[in-house]
Amino acid sequence: DALRARGNAAFQAKRTEDAVDHYAEAIEALDLHPPNDEERARLDPLRATLRLNLAACKVRLGRWSDVVDLCGQVLEVQDMNPKALFRRAQAFLELSELDRAKADVDLLLSLTPEDRECQRLRAQVQLKREAERIRQHKVFSRLFK
Repeated sequence: DALRARGNAAFQAKRTEDAVDHYAEAIEALDLHPPNDEERARLDPLRATLRLNLAACKVRLGRWSDVVDLCGQVLEVQDMNPKALFRRAQAFLELSELDRAKADVDLLLSLTPEDRECQRLRAQVQLKREAERIRQHKVFSRLFK
């Protein structure tokens, strides 16, 4: 918990690389000792929080593949975690994996339909999908002229 607190403080102070180090160290410490079922129930939410915090750092750093991996790990345990879905959708959007971004956004909006950030993300995905569709249409129309 001390490492998480240090990570939080570093993140708030915009020392993102330091926050990455603290969160990664905390996750590693938890992963060193495989828990029994009782400990797992207690520690899984902490692991998820640490991974989400680390993913937030990776968003700030533009490390989109890391964001996808971290959020995917959270979603393996908490399949409807809104923060994990939101951050992974952001990452998919940045990686131009637009179908995957849309799938996460659709699931996210089924959980939080009134959330303005989610609606904004959906609009970004839709715009990028439309731009990609237009780009592909132009490419293919040139091929067949």
